[in-house]
Amino acid sequence: MIVLGPRDADLGGAPAYWREADWRPDSVGRTPRGPTFPAIPFDRCDLVLEYDARWPGRPLPSDQGWELASEGDGLWSHDARHGVLRFRPEGATPSFWRRMGRLESKLDRGAAHGLFRIDQGAQEIRAGGFEVMFMVAPPQGRARGMRGCWSDRWHWRTLDGGVPFPLAKASAEPSLDRVWHGFGMDAELVGPPVPQDNFDPDDGGTTLGSLSGVVSQEDRRRFGYGEFEPQTPLVIFGMTEPGTAMAGQIRNLCVSFPGRFLRPSFRAVAQAETTRLRLLFGVDGSPRDGRNTAAIRVRYTAPSLGMREGLLPQKDLGGRPLAIDPGRADGLHELAVDLEGLKPGEPLRFTVERAWDADADTMPETALLLAAILEEARP
Repeated sequence: MIVLGPRDADLGGAPAYWREADWRPDSVGRTPRGPTFPAIPFDRCDLVLEYDARWPGRPLPSDQGWELASEGDGLWSHDARHGVLRFRPEGATPSFWRRMGRLESKLDRGAAHGLFRIDQGAQEIRAGGFEVMFMVAPPQGRARGMRGCWSDRWHWRTLDGGVPFPLAKASAEPSLDRVWHGFGMDAELVGPPVPQDNFDPDDGGTTLGSLSGVVSQEDRRRFGYGEFEPQTPLVIFGMTEPGTAMAGQIRNLCVSFPGRFLRPSFRAVAQAETTRLRLLFGVDGSPRDGRNTAAIRVRYTAPSLGMREGLLPQKDLGGRPLAIDPGRADGLHELAVDLEGLKPGEPLRFTVERAWDADADTMPETALLLAAILEEARP
C-alpha cells in the first residue's frame, strides 16, 4: 500500500499555498468552510483555457485551439523529449499566442497558473518580455484581469501594457534565469462598489499573484482596464512588444473561471496488475438542492503502457462521479478506480482533475483532495 498526500503532487507551477489554505482574494465576505489542513482544491469551473506542451498527439498551441499572432512561427518550436515549447531570440516580435472563450455565467473571478523558464532575458523592463495575460469584460464595463511579464525579472503590467509595477520589494524580486518558475494569478474581478472616478463602479476587487513563492496582493484596479467583447475571455502568452529578444521554455499554462483548475500529477509504484486508486476528498461547504456530484477524471501511465517523461498520462478513465453525502459524520468522501494493465513494481504516474465540462459535474462547492491510496485491487 502507498499513501500519497497533497504535498506529493506536482501542481504544474501553481502556487504551493493553494493547497495549504483558502488564500483566494476576497473583499466581499465569503467564508471557507472546508478543512484547514493541506488539501488540493478542485473548484467548480465554468470555463478552462489551457496549453500543455506534454499533450499526447497535440503538442503545439495551434493543436490545442490557440492562434499565433505574428508574421511567422520561427520563434517557437516543440521539444518532444522534454515536453516543452521553446522560444528563441532569432525572429520578429511581436509574436504571441492567444485564445478566446465564451463565459455564459456571471463574471466573478479568474485564476491562472503555469510553469516557464527563461534562458536569456531582456536587458531591461522597457525592452519588453515574455508575458502572460488574461482579461474578460462584464456585460457592461471594461475588461478586467491580470498581466505578468518577465523582462530582466518578473513584474506586473497594466492590461494595456503601459505601466509596469513590481511583484514585491526589490530585494525579494526573483531575477534568476535558467531555472523553472511557477506563477500564480488569482483575481476577484467583481468586488464592492467603488466611488472613485475613472474606475468601473463594481471593480473593488483584489488580486493575489506569485512567482516561485514570492507573493503580492494588489488592488485589482492597479492593473487597469482593457477593451474586448463582453463575456469573452482573452488569454495571451508570448512576446507582445516589438524588438524583444528572449529565449526560454514553457511547459504548461492554464486560465480558468471562476474557480482554479488543477491537474496534479503523482508518482508511485504499481501494487499489482490491477492497482486500486482510492481518492479521499473533503468538501468546502455543504451541497444543497441535489447538486452534490463532482466529476473526477483520472489518467495514468506506466512503462508497460508506453510511458514517456515528456508526455502526460494517456490512459483516460473519464469523468467518474464523486457523490458527496452531506450527512457523513467524518466528512470524508471516497472515489475508487482500478488502474489496469500494469506490471507489479513498475513506476506509475497518474493525474487527477475535476472534469469541469462533464454533465455529471453539478456541485458548486470545492472538492478537496486529502489523500491518494494505492493498493492491490481485491474483489
